[in-house]
Amino acid sequence: MFVVLATENWIAIGAAVAICILLASPISVAAFNPAVVISLYAAGKIPKSDVLPYVIVEILGALAAFYVYKKYVNNVQV
Repeated sequence: MFVVLATENWIAIGAAVAICILLASPISVAAFNPAVVISLYAAGKIPKSDVLPYVIVEILGALAAFYVYKKYVNNVQV
């Protein structure tokens, strides 16, 4: 939501998310959010053994993206 409000370009953000889903769905069932992984598990779409690795990697990816944003885009010392 922050990205949408910060850029004020709803179409570009939606297109970027759609492209990410199309490219990543064969690899990661297009789950970019731990809540989505838990929902997919509850629906029986992914096995229990995949839930924890997905959640860990998604959180690490979010932290890495935040670090890159703060370091290079916002030019703030981390």
